[in-house]
Amino acid sequence: WGIMRQNAGKKENWEGVPGKWGPQYLSGFPFALKVHANYWLFIGTTYGLFRTIIYGQLFQNLTGGGLPKDGVMALAVTPTNVLFAGLFGGGVYKSDDLGLKWKEAGDGLPKQKITALAGNSNNHIFAATAGMGVYRIKSSENQWEDFSGGLAALNVTSLCLDPATGILYAGTPAGIFRTKYATQAYPQPLPTTPFKPQYITPTHKPRQTRPPPPRGERRGSDLGL
Repeated sequence: WGIMRQNAGKKENWEGVPGKWGPQYLSGFPFALKVHANYWLFIGTTYGLFRTIIYGQLFQNLTGGGLPKDGVMALAVTPTNVLFAGLFGGGVYKSDDLGLKWKEAGDGLPKQKITALAGNSNNHIFAATAGMGVYRIKSSENQWEDFSGGLAALNVTSLCLDPATGILYAGTPAGIFRTKYATQAYPQPLPTTPFKPQYITPTHKPRQTRPPPPRGERRGSDLGL
């Protein structure tokens, strides 16, 4: 078990993140990773939540302070620095101080395993569940709302939000779905038309070559003068 990171400037592409693994350090199988402000690396594992101190060399256990001792399956951070953690046993918790103190993130969320979290620029958090679809909440509010209209399967395994467009993508056993905007309540399935490569037709004409002159005849550009 461990975490790998890109090894910039060297021949190998990856290297292990330095640090000790064990119950008193960083323990469990990593389920979720989240980098914040180019300094903190949050790691959700089967044994709870950890974050790095000094760029991955020391680890701080964030389980406690209101966060139940459970596997952390998903992580998300809002633009206002609110950290959300989705648990294996169900429920989403949030922290206003990047992991030191926690509280349950609102009411109305079914008691199902949280498989993925995603956030947008409007401080909305989307939670995918194993069997009950997708739910949405604003980080400053206390009530989750069902966001599953149009999904052909409620066992949502992954979420991905495009920050440039606000489109939210959801992966399910029935396929991939998307919303037109992150605040739209009815995701639409992706087009089923197969991709057809488009070839660019050259606009220039191929160079024409003249046949060589007969033997003994000289051809020049002065038209024989």
